[in-house]
Amino acid sequence: MVVVVVVVVVGALICWAVEHCSVNAHGIAPSQNQYDFAQCIIKQRGLEQTVFVEVLDYRERQGKAEYDKLVSVGMFDYVGLKNLPSYFVIVQRVPNPGGFF
Repeated sequence: MVVVVVVVVVGALICWAVEHCSVNAHGIAPSQNQYDFAQCIIKQRGLEQTVFVEVLDYRERQGKAEYDKLVSVGMFDYVGLKNLPSYFVIVQRVPNPGGFF
C-alpha cells in the first residue's frame, strides 16, 4: 500500500504511518525548510527505504490514481479559503479507485 501525505510540515506523520501501518509513503513539502526537517526525521528513524519526500507545490502534482490513501494536514490555512475548491479538485484525482482522501 502506498500513501501520499500532503502536509504543511511533513515528517512526524509520514513516519508514523510507515512505522504503524506498514506502508510506503510519499510526502510533499511546500518548502525546502520543511523538506529538510522531514529528511532529518526520516533519517533519524531509519526510514529512507519506505519514505520519499519531495519539495513540490500541490498545484504542480501531475498524474492521477496513484495512491491508496491521501492524508492532508494543515493545508487549509496554507491553501486559503478562496483556493479550497481547486485544491479539492486536485486531491480528488490522486487516490486509486477504491482509495480515499
